Amino acid sequence: MFDPWQAAAEQQLRIYLTDLGELSGVTDGEHVWLSPDLTWVEARCTLAHELEHITAGHVGHQPPAVERWVRVRVARRLIPLERLLGHRESQEHPATIAETLNVTLGVLRDRIRGLTLEERARLYRREREGPSAARHESPPGGAPAMLDTMGA
Repeated sequence: MFDPWQAAAEQQLRIYLTDLGELSGVTDGEHVWLSPDLTWVEARCTLAHELEHITAGHVGHQPPAVERWVRVRVARRLIPLERLLGHRESQEHPATIAETLNVTLGVLRDRIRGLTLEERARLYRREREGPSAARHESPPGGAPAMLDTMGA
């Protein structure tokens, strides 16, 4: 599992806690500032987000399309497909699944919305092959329950 704290340490990145107003985190490419009001999970996800900006060479404010790209990449790093598949048939609320995965609900949503066609196919296959396939199989053209619940 990706550990943004370890990644930051390996890059010898300095992390500061400071009031950022409405923002959770920012970077100048060499340093990261995080809001001290974040929970551990929020800080983990925000640090991963800022690290992705650094890895991509982004400096300064980014347009919405770039932010979406970063969010999807971060969600992929924080939630490998195999871990997501482990919750495939879960009837739990998405917030509970996010908590189990140590991510925010927003990161879980980004992961679901950013699924590739191949990943979506694996979710459908897993659903059909699961132990309770008769009870949970999607109708032709229908989305698996997890995708429906997450708005993907």
